[in-house]
Amino acid sequence: MRTTQQKLDHLVSLGEQLADWDRGFVESVADQYKQRNLTDNQHRHIDKILANNNPEVIKARNDWYASYNDEKREIA
Repeated sequence: MRTTQQKLDHLVSLGEQLADWDRGFVESVADQYKQRNLTDNQHRHIDKILANNNPEVIKARNDWYASYNDEKREIA
């Protein structure tokens, strides 16, 4: 299990790979964590951002987008 600092370091290292809101949130929380503990809500958001940026999840999302063709659009 990774520590909060390890999670934040990893997310900060992703930089531009994160969505704008996620990147701003991570940068803000990383600065806050230097001075105080994070709230339970902040921890939940960090874990959610980590989960959404897992390489396996990204691959599955990209595969789904690649398979979403005109036929599937018409059905939807």
